[in-house]
Amino acid sequence: MEVGGGGGPNIIHLDGPTDAVKFARAGRIIELDSYAARYRWQDIFYDWAYNSGLFNNRLYSIPDSFEGMMLFINTDVFRAHNMRTPTNIVELEAACREFQRLGIIPISFGNSDYQGAVDWLYSTWISCYAGPPLNRQAILGEERWNHPNIVGSVQQMVDFWQAGWIGDRRSQAITTVDAVELFASGRAAMMVNGTWFLGDLLNVYTDTNWEAVLMPELRAGVGRHLPLATGGAYTINNNTPDKDFAAEVLNWMLTDTNWHFRAIREASFQPFPIRTVTVDAFRGLDNRAVNMYNTLFEAMRSFNTGYCSWTFYPSDVRVFMNDNTDALFLGRMSVADYLARVQALTDVHVQRGTLPAVP
Repeated sequence: MEVGGGGGPNIIHLDGPTDAVKFARAGRIIELDSYAARYRWQDIFYDWAYNSGLFNNRLYSIPDSFEGMMLFINTDVFRAHNMRTPTNIVELEAACREFQRLGIIPISFGNSDYQGAVDWLYSTWISCYAGPPLNRQAILGEERWNHPNIVGSVQQMVDFWQAGWIGDRRSQAITTVDAVELFASGRAAMMVNGTWFLGDLLNVYTDTNWEAVLMPELRAGVGRHLPLATGGAYTINNNTPDKDFAAEVLNWMLTDTNWHFRAIREASFQPFPIRTVTVDAFRGLDNRAVNMYNTLFEAMRSFNTGYCSWTFYPSDVRVFMNDNTDALFLGRMSVADYLARVQALTDVHVQRGTLPAVP
């Protein structure tokens, strides 16, 4: 509202590039192409991260971090019950059944304080069941959202929730903080969460023993994947009186990286998706953190990455899915109707030529 009224900060920090698209459509932020050329930002960023800020082939935002969805394991809980970390759907379902039998929540999740947390789930399930190539085709309108493997991915996610394996069938009454507490205390065995969860694990829940692994193979033959995303996004307010200075500040943040590397090591900040950030930037961190980022970088190197909605889905597609995934869980909407609406929204973007840049 402040930005719409002619005010707001000079540099706007948004939740991600999908939010930047909404501001761009409303004319509230400026194109950054001239500054990108002046400061050679395309050379600084990883290609996929730079391109995530494009809309209508114009740059409107630059990412403040990159992240991925992983399965976090409470290793004390697994060891106490002589369980092995699951690597495929058969092992994951067996683990969920056994933990539920023991009175332990298999996969902790809650979103009563943040409705949008459901995108952690559907981004993971579609990436890791349907697979990244099919997911990409659906986002771009090259394949239908009612493809059997996309339907299967959403249905499997719903089945897990309705079985009580995700959030004990009461995620709408559990906050994201409560969900973390359940995992950290051992009342839940696993948690689907992002690499940003590292900060809490290293700085708050210091007594929790854990590991972060790729999501198990959710459909035989599809492989294991890491859904990838940028975090927030920086852009420049159209109301800014000195846009050149705002761009200069952004460039300083991206190029004077000594402070950034210190923040990564000392405060568990998420890294910029820039080429100077490699696994070496995490040396000195807890070995589990280094292993987690090794997994993320290896997924990037091997093109073994899926798509998180807050970076790669059209903004209105993401809004609809965030608003209605709980309706799937609660049986108030069918998977067919849910995906039909997603398809209708995607079709509009295909017709308008306003699809996001998807690597």
